[in-house]
Amino acid sequence: MRHMKRDMRGGAVTMAAIRHRSARSQHPGACCHGCHREHDRRLAAKPGDVLNTINGLTVEVDNTDAGRLTLADAIEYAKLQGATRIVDLATLTGAVRMMVGDIASCAFGNNDDFTKLVVETGDSQAERMLNAPMWKDYDASNNTDMPT
Repeated sequence: MRHMKRDMRGGAVTMAAIRHRSARSQHPGACCHGCHREHDRRLAAKPGDVLNTINGLTVEVDNTDAGRLTLADAIEYAKLQGATRIVDLATLTGAVRMMVGDIASCAFGNNDDFTKLVVETGDSQAERMLNAPMWKDYDASNNTDMPT
């Protein structure tokens, strides 16, 4: 934990982007919300634990990196609140660190134009983000072979 100084970066970038964009919005009726879901590592799940997600699914933990489960719940929560464009700003995962090191975050979104807007907003505030592609080719590898 002592070395995880960037642990709050995703949340900080989210708040800065929303603040900057809302202050300069050309669409007064537009609504932008941020959702930041913290993961308490002291309550980390263990392999074999079964967790209930916000949308009613149960998940058996096979990997102790439960941050992805926390992210899944945050995305479902945002969808329940009516969000239609969602961007995840990832900072600490091994894959992100391989892509951008310690100098940026990666933006993963479900709407290319909106994700580009978030990245441009970060750039305007000296907050580096890489717009990571969500190509259709990834769909199959994001599915599980576990029975429902």
